[in-house]
Amino acid sequence: MPARITRIKGTMTNIHLKWLDSIGAATFVIDASSHVVYWNKACEVLTGLPATEVMNTQQHWRGFYDTERPCLADVVLEDNWLDNVDLYDHIEQSVHHKRGLRARNWCQTPAGLKYLIFEANAFFDDDGQLQGVVETLRDASQLMQTTLELRKLERAVEHSTAAVYITDPRGNIEYINPKYTEITGYTEQEVIGRNPSILKSGLTPEKVYKQLWQSLSEGKTWQGNIYNKRKDGSYYWSRNSMAAVRDNDDKIINFVAIQEDITTEIELQQQLENHARFDHLTSLLNRREFEIRLNDLLNYKRRKNTQHVICFIDLDQFKIVNDSGGHHAGDYLLVEVASLLKSCVRNRDAIARLGGDEFAILLKECSLDKAEKIAEKILSKIDGYRLNYEDRVYRVSASVGLYEFTSDEKDIVQIMKNVDSACYLAKEQGRNRMVVYNQNNDHGEQRDRQVEIVAAIDRALDEDRFVIYAQPIEALAQDSRGHHYELLIRMLDDNNEIVAPGLFLPVAERYFKASRIDRWMIKNTFELLMRNRSFLAATDTISINLSGQSMTDDFLLNFIVEQLDKTLVRGDKICFEITETAAISNLERAEKFIFELGKYDCRFSLDDFGSGLSSFGYLRQLPVHYLKIDGSFVKNIHKDKVNLAMVKSIKEVGQVMGKKTIAEFVENDEIKNLLYGIGIDYAQGYGIARPQPLENLIASASGSELDSKTIKRM
Repeated sequence: MPARITRIKGTMTNIHLKWLDSIGAATFVIDASSHVVYWNKACEVLTGLPATEVMNTQQHWRGFYDTERPCLADVVLEDNWLDNVDLYDHIEQSVHHKRGLRARNWCQTPAGLKYLIFEANAFFDDDGQLQGVVETLRDASQLMQTTLELRKLERAVEHSTAAVYITDPRGNIEYINPKYTEITGYTEQEVIGRNPSILKSGLTPEKVYKQLWQSLSEGKTWQGNIYNKRKDGSYYWSRNSMAAVRDNDDKIINFVAIQEDITTEIELQQQLENHARFDHLTSLLNRREFEIRLNDLLNYKRRKNTQHVICFIDLDQFKIVNDSGGHHAGDYLLVEVASLLKSCVRNRDAIARLGGDEFAILLKECSLDKAEKIAEKILSKIDGYRLNYEDRVYRVSASVGLYEFTSDEKDIVQIMKNVDSACYLAKEQGRNRMVVYNQNNDHGEQRDRQVEIVAAIDRALDEDRFVIYAQPIEALAQDSRGHHYELLIRMLDDNNEIVAPGLFLPVAERYFKASRIDRWMIKNTFELLMRNRSFLAATDTISINLSGQSMTDDFLLNFIVEQLDKTLVRGDKICFEITETAAISNLERAEKFIFELGKYDCRFSLDDFGSGLSSFGYLRQLPVHYLKIDGSFVKNIHKDKVNLAMVKSIKEVGQVMGKKTIAEFVENDEIKNLLYGIGIDYAQGYGIARPQPLENLIASASGSELDSKTIKRM
């Protein structure tokens, strides 16, 4: 046995050594010359360094570090031991020993990286001579890791974009993060010790709070929206998530709440809901909401066989006002008519603008005699009204149809068809009059006319009597470039005269001809582009409209792929426009359609975006490239702050989701400049350019006439 170990054993008795072995703590001992004289089993396990490699050496540092450096025991051995404490980040003098140190540090042991707590204490012989140092080690890696995680969590809470607050079991606030102050206006000093009820607005139903506390008492997390009141008295909506924190004995020790300010989101949702229920121009109900209320009335069980009447109003000569005075004059007239209608009915009656110049009134619990008097009043007021607009005076009248029904009738479509038939007959009989529906005056003439239009559509399809028009879409944003056109369909009648799309497209939809028209458009467009490669090369995007029926056509996808392969038109030049309503109504098909054509780099635009209640909710599911903002929002943004806010909101959502925005119905430079300032990417409308035949556009772009085959096909 080496002499130094013998000396140590003389100072530390066998009892001492046995005690070191028995305590189970990782321990090693060095003598006054820093040689290891004791290295227990626990130390071997902790460091991964066998005792055989360090006994009677000065290499105990290998158990803790990659390179040689003093251990804590070595520091204690030195004469100036209190002057070398800078070797450790956390070090202090031992409380119970006159010559000892405590420290903690990360160590790279042979067994891996560990966070260790050390305590090294010197021991002396009976004469007070320093004999060596005993160092004990404790692995605090898990504790340190937990501490680091807690610090990370604390930093995350402090910098969270949501307000976070913690209360004691009685509900008194113990902690708030900075976002809480930012949202509510209350500082930490103002809320600590107070109840979160300081935010109560009195406008949230009490049942919400009852559900909240019931969920928390049952150990569940509560989530919900609350209408709160800030310190300054203003109100805000918050999305809340609250949970109880329990100790090991399942006793509640805290409540934790996370609160997000969703005021903007709620207000936008309310605007969308209003847009989904009300006509934006007149503030009357829209067709969808009118039919919902009609359906509710038909399903109202309390009073059966009660008489109700629907009044259908179609303005006469409205097209003259619209064409000669412009859209602004037409819109002003519609607003005035809406006001006249309100003055003629009772509070419980529902008035709607169904579209264009058509209105409907649901006269609840109303006899036919009473309804006729109301209709006569409406006719008189509209006939007596004069529109003074830009030094011109316009006079209009109305055709009115009435249909009496009871709650026994369940077919809304038939009810609306009947009252429409009566109105149509009033118009046919000379206008400015009222007709009450009966089975003998059903609108056979109208059906006959529609059948004639259907036949004309079939002939036009068979004889290629359609013309493709193109309307330029102008890039506004700096990163939006290239020529962009939307293609529009026009039909030629038997005399080669243009038939307005508003006349034949609704009939095509109603009689399931729209998909055939779409196929004609796709096929002829692709062939035309194939024959005019230079025009295609200079064009960034060609937009083609697809009808709602095409979204349910199981064979259209393959047809488009065939045309792409046949004509070798690059898919990234083509953008298909689908209406928001058609996409949402056929969501699964739309997703598949977009995904499959995306393989060919085709792009997609969501037309009339914002016109439906669920616009933002479904947007994540539709990987479209462009959002075409509904024109009803755009055309009055220079006069209507709500419309301006809606366009801004759609732009912001589109930007976040990486989608370009297109504004339609851009009728003047004032609107265009506003859109540019908002950051809208593209603009389209008569204020940009009117539609023109695509053959003319290509000819002017190429500086030459198209080949005769192209013109014939057009």
